[in-house]
Amino acid sequence: MNVFVIGATGFVGGALARHLTARGHLVTGLARTDVAAVALAAEGITPVVADLDSRRSATIDAALQADAVVYTAQADPVLETATVESLTRAMAGTGKTLIFLSGSGLLLQRTAGAWSEDSFAEHDPFVVEPLATSRKATEDTVLAAASDRLRAMVIRLGLTWGPGDHGHVPMTYQSVAVTGAACYVGLGLNT
Repeated sequence: MNVFVIGATGFVGGALARHLTARGHLVTGLARTDVAAVALAAEGITPVVADLDSRRSATIDAALQADAVVYTAQADPVLETATVESLTRAMAGTGKTLIFLSGSGLLLQRTAGAWSEDSFAEHDPFVVEPLATSRKATEDTVLAAASDRLRAMVIRLGLTWGPGDHGHVPMTYQSVAVTGAACYVGLGLNT
């Protein structure tokens, strides 16, 4: 299968692109710079030098050449919204696959460290944290596109970590190294 990974130079997208390449898939990856393109090529991933802003049309062209597109980028909300809107319009009616990787952080509740008994099934309504309203709207755009001969889906990843990660788990380890104890908000029952 020919898969285009938007975010192939990032932590999650890079791991996914390498995994797909190792399984024999033809993988192309978005590279915003020539240095990133060289790094992708060294991993056996065909680079597409483009971006989500001034070179967005090249990104869309690359998406139309693939059987499946996986969006894993962590972009500015304005660029992400515009790119996903362009992708869903361009890919409509093609029967291709568009997978948008989001995160369970979308369900964030500010509890000041208190426990919350709330849980949400796939289509349950919930109040979106103001910082995540753009991401939720982008998810909705992807899901709405599924009705127009586009296999469109959203996957909300939980906490993801591993070698090369710079996210929450390494920050917790660094916190312990500096302070000698794990730091948390309030009583920490939300963890």
